[in-house]
This record gives sequence, structure tokens and C-alpha cells, in this order.
Amino acid sequence: MTVHWEEQKGSRWQPEVEGDTVEGVVIDVQDAEFGKEYVIKQKEDVDIVTPAHKDLIDKMRAVGIGNVVKIEFVKKVETKKGQACIYKVFKARDDGKND
Repeated sequence: MTVHWEEQKGSRWQPEVEGDTVEGVVIDVQDAEFGKEYVIKQKEDVDIVTPAHKDLIDKMRAVGIGNVVKIEFVKKVETKKGQACIYKVFKARDDGKND
């Protein structure tokens, strides 16, 4: 039997520029060394893993698997321990309205 290998590509989201966004459906939540990381399936069928940043983890608490989210990188701020990243998190809601 011949085995054909196909490279599996994953992507870790590392926002650099204020306003960078990622959006899609949360398909998994993983425990990482520094906290939770969220796996988001984008429209392009690409899975993105979010960084385990404290501000992002705090804002993602109300988000679960299956939710549609948009995460926006706001800025980096100086802290006593170095730098911290600040995010905005938006969760799609069903208003019961048909557009």
C-alpha cells in the first residue's frame, strides 16, 4: 500500500497592527501553557488559533464552541511585567429577525 502524505497547515493568529481581526466559528478550546486558546474556523476553511493573552481569555469567557465571533486587536500597552495586548470581542447573536 502506498501512502500519500498531505501537509497539514495550522495557523496561529499573531496580530501586529491595530485593527487586525479574525472572525469565524469557535470549533475548539484548548488549554495552553499560559491559558486558553480558541480555535476559530474562518470562511476560507482555515483554522486559526488565538494567542493565550489574558485580556482575550477574559473577554472570551461567554463564548463557547459553535459561537460565531469577531476578535479585533486594539493595541499593546506597557505593564509592570512588560507588554499586554488589548482586544475587542464580538459574539454574533440571533435577534430572531430575518434580514
